[in-house]
Amino acid sequence: MEKKEFYKQKTSPKEDLERLKKIEYPNLVSETILDRFPLEGKKMLDSGSGPNTGLAEYVAGKGGMYVPLELRTDTLSNMQQALAAEQVPFYGVQGDVRNLPFADDTFDLVHQRFVFMNILPETRAQSLRELLRVGKRDFVFLEYDWGTLSSNEDPDRIERFRTL
Repeated sequence: MEKKEFYKQKTSPKEDLERLKKIEYPNLVSETILDRFPLEGKKMLDSGSGPNTGLAEYVAGKGGMYVPLELRTDTLSNMQQALAAEQVPFYGVQGDVRNLPFADDTFDLVHQRFVFMNILPETRAQSLRELLRVGKRDFVFLEYDWGTLSSNEDPDRIERFRTL
């Protein structure tokens, strides 16, 4: 049986969107790392943003411009509605990480979380080149093996995250 590439789906299954909106742990990890960067007045690309608006609210709260890049228009539409309700500016762009619709050095910071693990191995190098092309200097790429995720501090929270 051939494995269907996640990012070639035309729309997100409703249950996937709802599940991804509830995942808080990755936002905490991203925010902890992003605390090291001055975000005020900076433009940040979030490649493969997904439907979770937490990072958009965090970056906007730090005075930065959050630009979510998402393949699916339905995900961007849902994000735009949720952010409007919170009065957070929306600068979403529909596009593919393998061929980014931005000029060289557009972003002060490029963030990507769990995208490489969801695309075919033969497209990862092109995606990485594209992200490096549009970023100026600072990059945060988060990927991991879900099966090895653990925490001595809060194992119950990690288990809830895994089951989502």
